[in-house]
Amino acid sequence: MLQRGKRAGGGRHCGGATAQRKKAAGYADMSVKQKPESPQKKETAKSFVYIAECADRTLYTGWTTDPGRRIAAHNAGRGAKYTKARRPVQLVYLEQLPDKSSGLSREAQIKKMTAQQKRRLIAGHSPVDRQGKPKAQ
Repeated sequence: MLQRGKRAGGGRHCGGATAQRKKAAGYADMSVKQKPESPQKKETAKSFVYIAECADRTLYTGWTTDPGRRIAAHNAGRGAKYTKARRPVQLVYLEQLPDKSSGLSREAQIKKMTAQQKRRLIAGHSPVDRQGKPKAQ
């Protein structure tokens, strides 16, 4: 049975000795956290809200930072569980927003719409291709 404060190997933990050996061997001091070299503010990624039409003509709404990659993931069966059984999906609506927060808010708004309201939204919007770029008319 193990005693309190003892390791399974029988000896007490002596982490200080390891740190002393590393220091003597020329390793950098690991106990001091280094600040990042460039404290630049991380650029916020643009966010996209999309509606995809599934093979059974149902609509799926989601958000992403890369519409082409996301639609490809849906069609490969790695997207949402909903679309996995309804492949292939086709991008029918795409809206660009400035950041993730506004993208998630807009996605929630669209998800609350009825299918008829979503189809009206799609009809009033310019068509997009599978990569999320406007189609030439």
